[in-house]
Amino acid sequence: MDQKLKYLLYARKSTEDKESQILSIQSQIEELEQCASRNNLNIALTLEESRSAAKEGRPVFNQAMNAIESGQANALLVWKYDRISRNEIDTGRVIKAFRDGILEEIRTPFETYKRGDSVLLLYIFFGQADEYSRNLSANVKRGNRTKVRLGQYPSKAPFGYKNYNRDNVKNIEPDENAPLVKNVFEWYASGEYSLSQVRDKINEELLLRNKKGRKFSKSVLVKMLKNRLYYGVIERYGELFPGSFDPVITKNLYDKVQEVRTNKSRPRPKKLQHAYKLLLTCGECDSKLSGETKHNFYPGTNNHAFYTYYSCSKKKGICSQKPIKESELESQLSFAMDTIDFDQKEWQIAVDLLKLDLD
Repeated sequence: MDQKLKYLLYARKSTEDKESQILSIQSQIEELEQCASRNNLNIALTLEESRSAAKEGRPVFNQAMNAIESGQANALLVWKYDRISRNEIDTGRVIKAFRDGILEEIRTPFETYKRGDSVLLLYIFFGQADEYSRNLSANVKRGNRTKVRLGQYPSKAPFGYKNYNRDNVKNIEPDENAPLVKNVFEWYASGEYSLSQVRDKINEELLLRNKKGRKFSKSVLVKMLKNRLYYGVIERYGELFPGSFDPVITKNLYDKVQEVRTNKSRPRPKKLQHAYKLLLTCGECDSKLSGETKHNFYPGTNNHAFYTYYSCSKKKGICSQKPIKESELESQLSFAMDTIDFDQKEWQIAVDLLKLDLD
């Protein structure tokens, strides 16, 4: 065994790797450990990563190169050369490590490249991996463009749709949540609900969760409301393509939602005023009263009901008074007003001053 060589075992597989011949990460590690055992190699560090090598910036790859550049290892043990890099930036970093003398060897179970061998050969190894990645990406994009032109959605289905594969045709179709998506569009288009209210209605009343099992956020709802897919149109490559799947909503409903979103024709709900807010004080602690309006929706009759309550703001300490309905408060005020006697002359002066102010 060469005591000078300290191997870093690096295993990688990305979700884009569809080929059956590419081993899983665990299988790569097992094969490489057997290779190390057969050849009496010293493995100083083992790192694994689930990330595509087509783009630079892989955190574990950077960790591996940092370990080599800091002297923790001076050799790489990988399943194949394309497990290391499929882009020019990372390839350049590996080759530079060879030229600087801090990387002595790259070994696979099938071949070995040592420092001092032709750098051209190393460029060929990585160039083949890079070219394969480019061709794979081009083929995927070409296939997706063809699918889109045929009206087939090429990606994971959004909420309200599900993917299917029938008769060698992959596409999407509405699922059991499609009516709920339509409700979301209708609620928002009515102008009666803000985005926050729609979110709360989905999360708290309907107890609905997205495909990841999480509550809906406002940003997710905005993305849903902007998605043309729901009225049967695929937006790709800066173009619009008619889909060959069933829409969930109509184009008119989609347009209405966009008008509301941009405030072009959104009906403004009447702002609920609390007439007695900060005007009256609590009889127990002398704090000001605050108002609150609660809303209930009754699906059976499709009616909305609003209830206004006043309560002590408790700004001056602990208070035992409970909230009171506005109607009950007004009854108390009416009774109190009936007990007040006004001086007729002072009343007339007040009326005259009010008339002058209004003229």
